[in-house]
Amino acid sequence: MGARFILLKLSSLSFFNLYRNHSLMSPRVTLKRIAEKAGVHLSTVSLALRNHPSLPAGTRERLQSLAKEMGYRPDPMLASLVAYRTSTREASDHGVIAWVDAWRGAKSARAAYPELWTAAVARAASLGWRLEEFRMDQEGLTPVKLSRILRTRNITGVLIPPLQTQAGEMELEWPWFSAVATSHTLLWPPLHRVVPHQMRNMQLLLSELLSRSYKRPGLVIAAEVNERTRHYWRATFLDAQQALPKTRQLPVLLTNADEPDRLIGWFKRQRPDVIIASDVFTAREILQANGLDVPGDVGLAGVAFATEAWRPGGQAELDGSFPAYAGLAGIDERFGVIGESAIDTIVAMLHRNETGIPKVAKHIMIEGLWCDAPSIRRRE
Repeated sequence: MGARFILLKLSSLSFFNLYRNHSLMSPRVTLKRIAEKAGVHLSTVSLALRNHPSLPAGTRERLQSLAKEMGYRPDPMLASLVAYRTSTREASDHGVIAWVDAWRGAKSARAAYPELWTAAVARAASLGWRLEEFRMDQEGLTPVKLSRILRTRNITGVLIPPLQTQAGEMELEWPWFSAVATSHTLLWPPLHRVVPHQMRNMQLLLSELLSRSYKRPGLVIAAEVNERTRHYWRATFLDAQQALPKTRQLPVLLTNADEPDRLIGWFKRQRPDVIIASDVFTAREILQANGLDVPGDVGLAGVAFATEAWRPGGQAELDGSFPAYAGLAGIDERFGVIGESAIDTIVAMLHRNETGIPKVAKHIMIEGLWCDAPSIRRRE
């Protein structure tokens, strides 16, 4: 109780008084000393050390170098107090984070990834922010114009959902924005990303199938999907096959949904006892149209569900939103968690005034969840 009382008393002090008192008590290098030596205002030093884009890059670099030379270290006591006050303050409207959609035509990233959108909206609201959609396909909305709109409205947080193409680029005035991508489809710029852990997901899927005594797993993946995932699924599958006898190592089939004869020809030649498919719904349709029973003749599992809002046992199955997918096992890539983590990352960057293309892009990979269903046999 006593410690909480002292902390509450401290939180009632102004940051100026806390800074003044601490600077008198400690020999640490303070912002005031840096400002005096540099001949600038204290607030300028504060902005420079937070890498705020309102200062010229040269000014920021000069003051950051000076602080490093003088041995400046952030005050952990002050940081703890800021964290405490932030955690106890009710969420308020801090502003807008932009959901920048580069899809063309009637389709949109919001419609293709509804769980990603819904989770990101909810997480932003819980932190006092509002997620707003900006469509790049609107008439006359060029990257330059969109950048100007965002800057005019003081919107610096940007979330990039998965793009429509697998080799997408996006031109914005990146030095002004704290941006995070949620897929590998954005090839440029190399932003921080929150993405599915596709390598771990394939390992998890194979482990589940082998635990059900399947001996000859095969992978059928659309060529475009293979590019969108940077070959992670295919590479992990091929790596796992090295642990199997050569007679059980099957070649990966790169095909598309409009090539059913290739799938059937590959199946007859290779005789897999279970198929892992990037489009599990289409694969089941083709197999059944050719007189094959799932899972009697061959098991079937999706490395990721084509409709990310659907999963076995989920609400969409209960209310019948996606009846065609019922009964199909596979990996839920947990786009809800991806949306929440993307917002957390953007908000943290905004607090630290981290803007622009990072020197080292960091990837946060979210592990998927195995979803059992009748398209594969039960564990023995």
